[in-house]
Amino acid sequence: MMIWTQAAPLISTICYVWDGVYIGATATRAMRNTMIISLAVFYLPVYYLLQPLIPHHALWLALVIFMLARGVTLSIYYKKEILGQLDNTPLPDRVNTL
Repeated sequence: MMIWTQAAPLISTICYVWDGVYIGATATRAMRNTMIISLAVFYLPVYYLLQPLIPHHALWLALVIFMLARGVTLSIYYKKEILGQLDNTPLPDRVNTL
């Protein structure tokens, strides 16, 4: 079990950093969508397929794969959701504050 407590924070860091970027850019809809995709495509299948074979490890493995999948899907959505917002937002005029 010790390996999971060491691996989980290292792998989860990626999606937590992306969470901060998406929250700062107010792109929470994309966060929700990536959460649903990661849950349905990765977490649930891994957990339910492996749970009869390796009960406790299946939960940890599914969680780590879920976090990794969230990091990857948030990275994929980045160009569309975050950079797309920047391209459509007009830049404010510079204010001279001398």
